[in-house]
Amino acid sequence: MPPSLHAVMMTASMSACEGSTRYDPPSRLQDSQVVAFFWKYVDEISDAERLKLLRWMSGLFCLPPGGFSSLPSFKISKDHGSLDRLPSVSTCSFSLYLPEYETFGQL
Repeated sequence: MPPSLHAVMMTASMSACEGSTRYDPPSRLQDSQVVAFFWKYVDEISDAERLKLLRWMSGLFCLPPGGFSSLPSFKISKDHGSLDRLPSVSTCSFSLYLPEYETFGQL
């Protein structure tokens, strides 16, 4: 079964999402190892898994006209909790909270 237009749009929009992502705190987190792990993970998963990830991160089943550019900027923040925690999101504010995992395998 061919992917729906919405699935193609959401998958293609991942690079747009990465390019417009804000980081909190910006000076420390943007170049951090855990952020590099996250974007590596995004690059390595299948389009179907990337679509599921986008849906989990944004709460959107499909993108509005204009794609990600019509939405608020996506934000990645440090989760100050234990390294045993899973990443979490706030779909209302388009925010992803990442613990500072020490290895790619932990993510």
